[in-house]
Amino acid sequence: MLFKGAVVFPIWVEQVNRLLFLAINPSVHPGYLMDGIARFSAVYLIFLIVPVLLLLAARGRSAIRPVSVIVLAILYSSVLANLVASLVQHPRPFVDGLGMLLIEHGPSPSFPSRHMAVACAFALGLVFQYGFRKTWPALVLAGIVGWARVYVGVHYPVDMLGSVAVALVSYRAARMSVDFWNGLTAARLTRKAG
Repeated sequence: MLFKGAVVFPIWVEQVNRLLFLAINPSVHPGYLMDGIARFSAVYLIFLIVPVLLLLAARGRSAIRPVSVIVLAILYSSVLANLVASLVQHPRPFVDGLGMLLIEHGPSPSFPSRHMAVACAFALGLVFQYGFRKTWPALVLAGIVGWARVYVGVHYPVDMLGSVAVALVSYRAARMSVDFWNGLTAARLTRKAG
């Protein structure tokens, strides 16, 4: 935590945020099936990233660059989301006494959602590297993660918007990093060959 309460959202943003949260978070348990789907999606769905990346990496040399960009985007999004959270210090809904909490969670800062930032970095990385037509299900899964994090009571909807922004910045930084590294490598190979 760098600065407690360093950023405060405008009142109208907080009001809309709370209204949307209460519309998504159940006031009573709708049933074990919906709760189970939400709990699984909120906690475990992002673990699908690992096997997908391994399958992509198994394609050979042509997959090195796109998979490197996606992995870096995920790492950058995790670091950036934690940095933003330490600066913003926005409380979670249950800390504010709002809604129903369906999973155990500590009172760490809410904005942005680290789960959603990672899911979005992965999904956007896939879309930007492989095209929308083949990878749109990853965007759907990221959306499900975002919905589930709000549904189970650990995040506000605005946290998801912050996560998308973090993921976009992280993807761009990852792409620039890989391009820079490839440029350095190409320059070294050219010097050795010459």
